[in-house]
Amino acid sequence: MSKNSWIRKKLSELKDKRKVLELYEQFVLETNSKMTKRSFERQLYKVRPLQESGRASFEETGNYGVAEATRVKTLDDLIQVCKIDLDVWNIDRHVINKWETGLDQVALFQVKAWLSKKVLNKTQFEPLKRIEITPQKIDLAMGEKRKAKVALVLADAQMGYSRDQQTGRLIPFHDRNVWDTALQIAYEIRPDLIVYNGDMFDLTNWSSKFLHYPSNDQTLLPAMIELAWWDAEMRFLFPYAARKFIPGNHEDRLIKAIVVNQAQAYGLKCVDNLEGYDVLSIPNLMGMDISGLEYLGDYPNGQYWLNEDVRISHGETIRSGGGKTVAAIVRDAVHSEIVGHIHRVEYAAKTKDVHNGRRIVFATSFGTMAHIDGRVPASKGDIDWQQGIGVVYWTKDSCTSYSVPISDNAAIFNGKVFKGKDRGKQIAKDTGWRTLE
Repeated sequence: MSKNSWIRKKLSELKDKRKVLELYEQFVLETNSKMTKRSFERQLYKVRPLQESGRASFEETGNYGVAEATRVKTLDDLIQVCKIDLDVWNIDRHVINKWETGLDQVALFQVKAWLSKKVLNKTQFEPLKRIEITPQKIDLAMGEKRKAKVALVLADAQMGYSRDQQTGRLIPFHDRNVWDTALQIAYEIRPDLIVYNGDMFDLTNWSSKFLHYPSNDQTLLPAMIELAWWDAEMRFLFPYAARKFIPGNHEDRLIKAIVVNQAQAYGLKCVDNLEGYDVLSIPNLMGMDISGLEYLGDYPNGQYWLNEDVRISHGETIRSGGGKTVAAIVRDAVHSEIVGHIHRVEYAAKTKDVHNGRRIVFATSFGTMAHIDGRVPASKGDIDWQQGIGVVYWTKDSCTSYSVPISDNAAIFNGKVFKGKDRGKQIAKDTGWRTLE
């Protein structure tokens, strides 16, 4: 038996605490110790019985218990002083706290343990009862009727054609079924704003980047005529809707072709309208001054802000793989971005801390209005494009965007199925261009 164990045992058996120092002689005889009497007195203080060394408690609540004691240093000491029966209890977890106090920096300890019974007493659990829920009529705060404005966003139509050598018929790069679906959905939402978000024209043979085929020559004018027809339908159905045209990198092909091949024509204007558009420009050739379609700058600077936090632009960023482009855009974005350019349906968002709370910043692309069967020039292999349009609701302080994918000439929106039709015959009849049929 160790010296400390001997002292602790004798102290626990001692009834008259005044005779505690008489233990010294007995201690020396039984242990053959050469400890001095003064050292023995100090040792008595260190190893006095645990039940006298501090506060101890053990609270049992049903199948669980909490044991706690001060001035004990180990879990074993806690078990001893609280008289915990380990045949009955499991020690689930415990903590040992130590701190120093007083000028002498005396170390104090506390040990606390949480326990559970090894055999649970089922009577300690509340019996399960059947819960009856009776629905009550409540007053729901219904959304305010059409306080938000709504925009129809169309992008990447790639309007252009290849010409059939035998018949002379123009085979469109753009998908007229998608255009017709967009017109039907526009009639469903009655837009306050219509945005053509870039690359509405393909301008195939205006680019110096690709091989030029004769079958694509002389197709810009019919493409402009057909876009004017679709825009006229929008203008007729929604006369009070604002209409914006944001140029994309394909519209920029016209400017670059002029600068490279005939720089003297760049910036040329009509003498009776020196403040107007350049003669050889998309807005002038489309007659936008007359139709009321607003042209918003040159690529890549064209943009339209729905509110202080949401911008529509054609975009310059492109990454391969679904979702990767908008993820790259939103990573460093300080405001939300609605873009085109990538011909895919994508959405990504993050939550950003601002001075008055937190807000969602998102980036989204609604897809293309072009055919995705490989007929569009420069499209390669297995094309990872999706057809679609966008519907955007916004107020001064908020915005919600909806991608409307179009597959097999049909889209589902507002619980309805919209199926597009090829309006080629009607376009040819209304415009007088028979080859558009």
